[in-house]
Amino acid sequence: MTRKEVWEQASKQHGIASVMDRECDSYIFKGIKIMKCDGLYRIFNTKMKGDFYQEITEDQYEMFETYGFEYGVYNVMTDNLQDSLKRITNKIQIEVGPRRKGDIEHSIANVSKFKKNFNWKPKFDDLKTILATALDWEKKI
Repeated sequence: MTRKEVWEQASKQHGIASVMDRECDSYIFKGIKIMKCDGLYRIFNTKMKGDFYQEITEDQYEMFETYGFEYGVYNVMTDNLQDSLKRITNKIQIEVGPRRKGDIEHSIANVSKFKKNFNWKPKFDDLKTILATALDWEKKI
């Protein structure tokens, strides 16, 4: 698939914002900006550097060109999440000791019944915020 075809897929994406000016046409979707200037198509990631856009890597371009716009966006968002996790987990010192008496070996929970019976919703529902608040909590202990 060409970058022009990726551009055309982006133009049809539900929920996309279009930005058109004298020099370039752009679409922005979930932190990804795809831009057409003078017949060149470039894709940028807003999440990597905060307030400004950084062009995606060649590997990420390959995902867009191989699998299309939606998968390319998903791939970049996954990379962003992995980078966020690395930055956060690099700050955590892990101490592993022997299992204590009474420690649970495995724990899996389904909270749907609890949500229904107690009309409960989590305070945070995005992983980045959850990890950041968990790190803040650990710093206080």
